[in-house]
Amino acid sequence: MASKLQERQKKILSCLIKEYINLCKPISSEWLDKKFNFEVSPATIRRDFAKLTTEGFIERPYISSGRVPTDKGYRFYVDHLVSVSTYWERKGKEIVEDLEREFSNFYLFLEKLAEITAEISSLLTLTKLSEDEFSFQEGWHKVLKEPEFKETSITEGFAEFSQHLEERFEKEELGLQKGLKVEIGKEIGLSQAKNFSLILLRFDFDEREVLMALAGPKRMRYSKVISYLKGILNYGRAKKEKRRKRD
Repeated sequence: MASKLQERQKKILSCLIKEYINLCKPISSEWLDKKFNFEVSPATIRRDFAKLTTEGFIERPYISSGRVPTDKGYRFYVDHLVSVSTYWERKGKEIVEDLEREFSNFYLFLEKLAEITAEISSLLTLTKLSEDEFSFQEGWHKVLKEPEFKETSITEGFAEFSQHLEERFEKEELGLQKGLKVEIGKEIGLSQAKNFSLILLRFDFDEREVLMALAGPKRMRYSKVISYLKGILNYGRAKKEKRRKRD
């Protein structure tokens, strides 16, 4: 799939998705042409828009509007275009280290980690220890502030989706091995999830296995959230390796 698009078209798709994530409104070719230097004519950008639409990466939600990403567009963005955020290096690592120093009780540490993760991501965040009934659910107040939830049908759909997600999460039926996984829309495998994305994380931390599930609108800040979660994953791996060498 990656070979079908020229580098310029990939850049246009990436810029469109970033602008849509920031603005939550359809993005026009004229808007991108004014804001970014693609070093081509407006007509060329319009042709690239047409190709991205035909190929199913973007779509027009209604007549006389700009374009928004499709599930295929988001998937391509996450797999090939998402930029490496420096959020973990700038802030995330220090946050986790501070939590470790403040909370010697692991359950209290995990509860606070879940709360901060929800705050950072603006997503509904489920957190639990593997094979343990103890779990946390944070972030409702943040995620419901997203513009998508001005529509009653979206809010009702998310409430139903989150209920099914919680049931699968508690039973550890989300099919994730160690690592990080992003599921978009229909990929989640729940009929209620077509408007949402799900980021799953399973990682080791202090000889315990932790599971996280972050859910929200497909228009989520993938770069920042993925950077932060990968940072947690690698931090836990480094602690495990350090302990192994010490032992």
